[in-house]
Amino acid sequence: MTMALLVSLLATNLPAVKAGGVYDYQWVSQTAYPTISVGETKELSLKIKNTGTTAWTRAGENALHLGTSRSTDRNSGFYTENWLVNNRAASLLEETVKPGEEGNFIFKIKPREGMVKAGGCYDEYFTPVVENVTWLRDEGIFWRICVVKQADNSDFNTYTNFKDEADFNDYFSQADKIYGEETPLYKSYNDSEAAPAPTPTNGMGDDETRYSSTNVQYSGIDEPDIVKVNDKNIFYSQWSYFTYDEKVAG
Repeated sequence: MTMALLVSLLATNLPAVKAGGVYDYQWVSQTAYPTISVGETKELSLKIKNTGTTAWTRAGENALHLGTSRSTDRNSGFYTENWLVNNRAASLLEETVKPGEEGNFIFKIKPREGMVKAGGCYDEYFTPVVENVTWLRDEGIFWRICVVKQADNSDFNTYTNFKDEADFNDYFSQADKIYGEETPLYKSYNDSEAAPAPTPTNGMGDDETRYSSTNVQYSGIDEPDIVKVNDKNIFYSQWSYFTYDEKVAG
């Protein structure tokens, strides 16, 4: 019988212990809540301190593992091939952790296809478990894992009418959060890398100036435009030069 099958068959419905017993622990630290995109894998880690009276072991029938909780032994939608099984994220990194010492769990996550299509944030709870003996206390250890929605054709629709400046900024902020530097909605040039100056290709003529006399806050100083428009395109800039080059129906 493999270890994976042993965990799956024997760990269900184990009792949970109370604080201060033979098996007890204290949360020490964990990695930050991750944001994850399609095809991406993230590594998470957890450090806990053995505050009980019995040593923890990495291997064997009574090994300490990090199990899924709330509900206990649920199958996680974020499991990867480096998990023991889909309800056991990791075994101890150390061979043995004696009382008073700290132990570590390290594992990777990857969202299932349905999560990527839907997007959203998921709270994934975990609790240490001594296999074939007991679950440790449920201290509410969790990661809020935010999954970036996978783009489909409907995401590429453009907005040509904005209610106000806040509406405009909200739209591009959301596009940047979803697509980042890979967004199909605009392309950027980092001025610090001496990128070539962008060439207007859609009705702006030969004028590549990034400022105009209509955007003056101080007399005598022409300041960079944040937005330029013509009858077909929106040109949008923050710290770098961005061109919004999605065609608008004329």
